[in-house]
Amino acid sequence: MGFGSDSQSRPAARTRGSVLVKTLIAVGVLVAIGAVALALKPSRGPTNTSRADIHAASATSFDITITASGELVAKKQTDLKSRLKRMVAITEVVPEGQFVRVGDVLCRLNSDDIVKRLNEEEDRLRSAENEVQVAENALKIQLSDNESSLRQSQLKIDLAQLELEKWINGDDKEKLQELNLAIERGRLEEDRLRKKLDRSNELFEREFLSSDERERDERDYLEAKRNLETAELRLRVYQEFTRNKELKKLESDVQEAIAERARVESINESNHATRKSQLDFARANLRQRQSEVDKLREELDATTIVAPTAGLVVYQSSIAPDRQWDNRGPIAVGREIHPNESIIVLPDTREMIASIKVHESLISKVQIGQPAFVSIDAAQGRIFDGRVESIGIVAESGGWRDPNLREYEVRVALDLGDGEHALKPSMRCEATLILDRVENALAVPIQGIFIDGAVNFVYTPEGDRYARVPVRVGRRSDAFAEIADGLASGAKVLLREPDVGQIIKVDFSEDITARFAAGPNRGDSPDGATGAGPTSARSGSTDGARSRGQARTVAAEAATTETDATSDAGADDSSDTDESPAAEIKVDAPVQPVAAAAAPKAVPVPATETR
Repeated sequence: MGFGSDSQSRPAARTRGSVLVKTLIAVGVLVAIGAVALALKPSRGPTNTSRADIHAASATSFDITITASGELVAKKQTDLKSRLKRMVAITEVVPEGQFVRVGDVLCRLNSDDIVKRLNEEEDRLRSAENEVQVAENALKIQLSDNESSLRQSQLKIDLAQLELEKWINGDDKEKLQELNLAIERGRLEEDRLRKKLDRSNELFEREFLSSDERERDERDYLEAKRNLETAELRLRVYQEFTRNKELKKLESDVQEAIAERARVESINESNHATRKSQLDFARANLRQRQSEVDKLREELDATTIVAPTAGLVVYQSSIAPDRQWDNRGPIAVGREIHPNESIIVLPDTREMIASIKVHESLISKVQIGQPAFVSIDAAQGRIFDGRVESIGIVAESGGWRDPNLREYEVRVALDLGDGEHALKPSMRCEATLILDRVENALAVPIQGIFIDGAVNFVYTPEGDRYARVPVRVGRRSDAFAEIADGLASGAKVLLREPDVGQIIKVDFSEDITARFAAGPNRGDSPDGATGAGPTSARSGSTDGARSRGQARTVAAEAATTETDATSDAGADDSSDTDESPAAEIKVDAPVQPVAAAAAPKAVPVPATETR
């Protein structure tokens, strides 16, 4: 019996399970239909829009800025390089990040080879000094010899001249007197013997005198006569021959002595020049050896690098680590250093500079002296006041990553105050440059500005939905946009894009487009009032919800649209347009800010509503 009861209960259970499944399926379908209906049902403005999404247009003051990133650099820094002329290895180096004082040893380079060459050159220097000493002594001896030989030659001249004067004034006159005296004596003797011979002849004729005596007197007379003739001949020979010969000989001796002096002077000059040349060569060799020793001593001193100023030790390899051609690694003991290679940089962190890059389309707005504030992430986001100190003269290329990019370096001097700041070079920073300030102008938050084609517009609430009101945008920043036309003070503006069903869709007429078109000469962004990066409004497309509350994203989207509009109005059609940042927006005609009291009413849009 029990078996039969079980057989009857099973079909009943299956029937109940089938009914339950069908019921659950029906309920699920009804829930899905309800969800779809709720999704498609137009939402009501008051129920889905919070007060934070609505903003009333009002007179507002705000800064017009641009933001650029870069890194910190020291205003003053000392670059310490290797002064050696060959590659050497580091043997000692101070740890990076350490603060050093003037005179502290920062790095030592290998000096073994320099010490060896210095010892060799010092030996050569001592040899050169000895050579100079020998050459100086030889020159002194030569000068003494020259003086002695010169004195001897001068003495010979003096003696020859004295001999000449002695002969002229003494010997010659004495000889003449002697010869003349001999002639005078001969004449007297001849005259006496002639008279004696005459008396002897008279006596012989009288035979008072023998023939022998007469002959003897005759012989005496003839001898006296021959003596007189001889004396006269000697005088004539002396006057005509011997005297001239002696005079010429003495004069020749004088001339020979003078010529000898000239030869001595020439020889002395030659010997002096030789000795002096030897001394000059020895001195030149000494100077060269001394120069080599000095250079090696300088190189030896250069192997020890000391701090000329106080500062923070920063390795050059840390500043420029992206040298792909250099595989030697960071600065460390054993690393080879090239000649004139920078090893350590000592930045003076008491004065710091924010070196930022500004796109070439915005550089004309930057002026020296403009205020700025710089945010540094490594300093826990601390913000420092600053001022533009300098602007690069030539634009820098983006390199192989972006060859069409052109940016200028702008240096902002930071006001660090008197306290500790712990800032270091190469810290990343973001600088906001204050280009202008809008005072008391009708404005709305930038996220409330949208764009459709060439027309900027805002969403204003009308009951449960939102109407598109065209506006003309003046100066703007990354937070606010000046409303130059199309909106009254106090008008409420939606700060986000509403859902598709909440929009009162209208098409702008040609008159509205002509009046409020964004672009050149329409007053979108007066000259000199460019926002930080792209600052134009968002597109009014209903293809999907945009990101809400992101002013920068809004600006980037709008900048693309405004750039296209500018291009249609006659801007440059360069192929590089798509590579320029969205902030590259230039408007020629400035528009005066509209005061809140004189702001126009909301402009009605003559178009058919589409639900």
